[in-house]
Amino acid sequence: MSTFLLCDLYAPMASWGDIAMGETRGSWPWPSRSAWLGLVGAAFGIDREDDVQQRALDAELGFAVAVLATGQSAQDYHTALAVPQSLLDRAGPVTRGQSLRLGTNSTVLSRRRYWTDCLYAIACWQRPGGRWSAQALQAALRQPRFSLYAGRKAHPLGLPLDPRIVEQPTLADAFQSLAPRYQALGFDRAPFRSPPGDNHDNKRWLIAYDAVANDGVSPGLSPHQIDVRRDRPTSRRHWTFGNREVRLAMLAATPQTDDGAAP
Repeated sequence: MSTFLLCDLYAPMASWGDIAMGETRGSWPWPSRSAWLGLVGAAFGIDREDDVQQRALDAELGFAVAVLATGQSAQDYHTALAVPQSLLDRAGPVTRGQSLRLGTNSTVLSRRRYWTDCLYAIACWQRPGGRWSAQALQAALRQPRFSLYAGRKAHPLGLPLDPRIVEQPTLADAFQSLAPRYQALGFDRAPFRSPPGDNHDNKRWLIAYDAVANDGVSPGLSPHQIDVRRDRPTSRRHWTFGNREVRLAMLAATPQTDDGAAP
């Protein structure tokens, strides 16, 4: 048996990062690892400047997400005044107001994508040798030290995370234990199609989970795809990220019989 911490992650608006190219700032359709570790770090009160603790979170916590409702994709348009870095280095202003008064400002344009009315189930667990138990995570997420938000400070959470500890043989069993909870809310089927050749119900939960051999848990899932995401935080201080392998699998909210029907 493995110990999992399960959380509800709902947000009226959310942005989960992507590779930023030019003026467009994209968003993946489910939470990135860096976003979840940012929530956990904020709950514990770990400062962004504390690289040692931030790296420990990445090294010692496993993470998986079940996509229950992606919501609708949207975008907004931003403009901001910027001052050349070379001028900032010479003048050394203390505040943004002082920076803008230096002159030679330019306008930065950006289009930013996000998701509205989205719901996810998060599973988190302690890797072997980790210092943060499920009980410690639960206590911190119930009473966070810093404010929690869904990717951007302008996107607060719509509901409490309601962290719950469960003991299950596999990650799949942990998510399936949530079926009664989400069926009552109408989220027993998420709008994702099964991969080609899968003859089961074509609307099931999509599970994205860490592909790490030493996580200490059994997935109990058959991945149909492996993605590489650049969402593993390497330095919060310098805002740099590394690549991470992510396994994708489909999971029926209720166990399937041999003929593919729910019992």
